[in-house]
Amino acid sequence: MSVLISKGDITGGDCNGNGYVDQDDLFILVQDWLRKDGTYPGDLNLDEEVNIKDFSLMSKNWLKESVIANTLKLGIVTDIHNSYRTDVYGGRHYVDAENKAQQSVNQFVTTGVDAIFCLGDSVDSYTDAITGNPTKMEIIADILNNNSGGIPVYWAIGNHDCYTIYYDKNDWLADVGQAETYFYVDIENLRCVILDTGFSSSGASWPEGYNYTDAHICLDELNWLENTLEDADDRGMCSVLFSHYPMGACNTYHDLVNAEEVREIMVNHKVIALFSGHRHCYVHSTLLGNNSLGQPIHHIVLEGCVNGDFEEGYGAHFIVSVKDVGTLEKIEGYYSGSSMKCTTWTNGGAGNTSWNDPCNWSNGVPSDGDLVIFNDTSTTGPEDDLNQGNITLLELRIESEFTGSIGGGIVGNYLYINADTLTLKGGYSDSRIKGNFNTVNALEGNGTTQKILMGYAETTIGTLNMDMNNEDWQILFWCAGFVDSVNLSQGRIRANMGNYGDVVMTGGIFELSNSSDASTSLNSIDVQGGLFFTNGDNHSKSLGKLLIHGGDIDINGENLTVVDGIELYATPNSFFNKPDQLFDITVKENASLTFTLNGGSFSVTGAF
Repeated sequence: MSVLISKGDITGGDCNGNGYVDQDDLFILVQDWLRKDGTYPGDLNLDEEVNIKDFSLMSKNWLKESVIANTLKLGIVTDIHNSYRTDVYGGRHYVDAENKAQQSVNQFVTTGVDAIFCLGDSVDSYTDAITGNPTKMEIIADILNNNSGGIPVYWAIGNHDCYTIYYDKNDWLADVGQAETYFYVDIENLRCVILDTGFSSSGASWPEGYNYTDAHICLDELNWLENTLEDADDRGMCSVLFSHYPMGACNTYHDLVNAEEVREIMVNHKVIALFSGHRHCYVHSTLLGNNSLGQPIHHIVLEGCVNGDFEEGYGAHFIVSVKDVGTLEKIEGYYSGSSMKCTTWTNGGAGNTSWNDPCNWSNGVPSDGDLVIFNDTSTTGPEDDLNQGNITLLELRIESEFTGSIGGGIVGNYLYINADTLTLKGGYSDSRIKGNFNTVNALEGNGTTQKILMGYAETTIGTLNMDMNNEDWQILFWCAGFVDSVNLSQGRIRANMGNYGDVVMTGGIFELSNSSDASTSLNSIDVQGGLFFTNGDNHSKSLGKLLIHGGDIDINGENLTVVDGIELYATPNSFFNKPDQLFDITVKENASLTFTLNGGSFSVTGAF
């Protein structure tokens, strides 16, 4: 009978390191009996005293064989969405899918992983799976199965893989070369369980009863899972689960509907982690609870491989290091072959809110090149200052469930978001990010929240893409802000001082506002919808060019100068549903709007 202790692990009772807990270890304990204030082989609980507590620990594992702890590396890729589509939808670059899949396999082979897991949605639609010779599904299967250098590849089925009678689960199984949609494999002392989340609420196997918001694990599979995990426990093994649908981590209709039934099974067994896809974003949560070992079950939802432009370095895949005695050691994400660590703020176990305490992070304190997540794992953000100086992250994500404030942890030193994305996804209640943001190529936000206050010093961003669900969602640039370009479709941006580049509005509200003597300027603004207005204390505003396709312009108590002229376009304003009114320009009392072009001028005072 094996137990989950490492060979030579004193705390498990194997004092002499021979792989067994037996009379030789008892002899060592007796030799050290009642010794105090020192380090002794018989001190099993490491309290510098050998007594009945140590004997009790040894008796629990008496005559059991210890397990040599192996560190296994698992390569994981999900949501490849190979397709004949050439458009970009929701950040998904379909034309890059095959290059990204090949890149993932190359990294797995170079690293020497023990197994590869593909977590579903390998194609985007059934036409991609039945059209062409070879089909898009056959191409992905070939890339992973036949270029892995002999590393075994295991597949979980996704909703895009089986939603139609024209390409069902049996067709998918034939393409990936697999016999079952749910099964397990044992790697060393680790049981890897692959789940099928493609069942309807009635228990019907998709495509019958298909509805991607009604994903379930069927009753037969639940019973099988219980027996499979119990068998692993009896063999002294720990387990890791893999599925396409998340199980509560996203808190949306993208989660498995009967996730609670699965969770109730997991917590009664030695489950280390659950890895999922489907949501196309990275989430690391421990909200599933503790396993039978008393350890948190890590739920990791992985970034979709199809996300992002391959030429700009996107193409997500992950390498997970797991000790088969029950420890999730490290999660490494790779974009274009460059390693990053994914770490989530947990504020757990340390008894403080220090950014620099590794106990407050799921995968250690962030370092250069990492992906850092704030989500519902904790509602309390870091409050202290970075003490290691400047830090350059690959990406900082603030998910919609996070309701805390990220403040002191990044004040006083520069937090750089280098090369990729700062993603903001709501959840705030007058919260703020304070600090300095430099060399950001893209800032993306969506969700519902109130306000995020950026930049107590210089804030520099490449492109700000803002598509909020609610006009209460604000980004307020306080003090000097510098943005190359802004795309606003929903939400509200308040620009207070600084230069905001080229702005395109299809909706939402863009406000130029001053609260000091400094000026605020734009290179140009193209108002196609929404409301652009100025507000403040009668300080000057400067525009390069004002282009009006629709929407409204409100000059409120301000002096606005347009130095490169104005263009008015006769385009119906669909955003405000005013087909008979092309645009509104309102200049309030005591305000002025001046257009200047090629040395001439056109001045308006009063209503326009």
